[in-house]
Amino acid sequence: MPIVHAGKAAIEDIRRRASACGYDPAYAPGRLRYGTFVSLARRYVYVETPKAACTSIKRMIAALDGVDINYTSPPYHRETRLEMFVHQRRYFDLPSLLDLDQTVRDDIFSGADRWFAFATSRNPFSRAVSVFENKIRLGEPRYRALEARYGDRGAFSSVRDAFKAFVDEVLCDPARRDLDPHFSAQSRLLMPRLIPYSRIFKLDEMDQLVEQLTAHVGVEGGADAPALPRENAGFGGSWRDYYDGEAALGVAQAYAEDFSVFGYDPQDWRGGSGSVEDPDWMRRWRAEIVERNATIDRLYDWLDAAKQG
Repeated sequence: MPIVHAGKAAIEDIRRRASACGYDPAYAPGRLRYGTFVSLARRYVYVETPKAACTSIKRMIAALDGVDINYTSPPYHRETRLEMFVHQRRYFDLPSLLDLDQTVRDDIFSGADRWFAFATSRNPFSRAVSVFENKIRLGEPRYRALEARYGDRGAFSSVRDAFKAFVDEVLCDPARRDLDPHFSAQSRLLMPRLIPYSRIFKLDEMDQLVEQLTAHVGVEGGADAPALPRENAGFGGSWRDYYDGEAALGVAQAYAEDFSVFGYDPQDWRGGSGSVEDPDWMRRWRAEIVERNATIDRLYDWLDAAKQG
């Protein structure tokens, strides 16, 4: 099947389709250009959801389609671990929905049975804690200012208070929430009224995802889907421990459409221990990681300055 460079016609096509489905036509082309992965040989479409197993799934489909993950070209996203280079989209050699011939794109958007379109969703309560722990408290590049406010060095006397403030000040502010796909509503990222998904799998349904993808590529004449690697695993605690009624209400209101569209219970936050207590060794470990990430961020600054100088 033909692959074409994403040009004005493709962008206008996505804008038109998005607007007809009630989505922002200015936002949709860029999101789908970065976040969609199309296997022309095996006729599947994956649409990523940050903080919902997207690292593992990208590595799985790279293995399935023989995509070499490029670890040698200069990164254009600031990553702190080699495994995260899978998110350098321009180096991931599968086309997006915008890179397809119009007839192929029409076939996919028509919901043709021969195409398997899939994505993942995650309980919004769990997803909010995951980004707080893995991006903010660890001071990943682009999140250092947030770490300074909500991390261990920040202004709050407890982790739960810091998390509650993050929910109130960032996740409940649409302008701040929509600036970062890790914070954005999953319904905004996946656009389920636009894309005719075969299925959107919940995070605890990954075995079913692999089984159904394997069945599909088998029908299409491809090899079985490889095992789903466990990448970018989160913290080991219970996400319910972070919530009280106020924080839960904030997340429920910020992601009301996600709870409705993907079938999550806005009362599911209940049942935590009521506290998040880190042992001293974990605080020391986190402080070392925060400093390491700050150093990596500075190295990127120096590299950028060297390129310009």
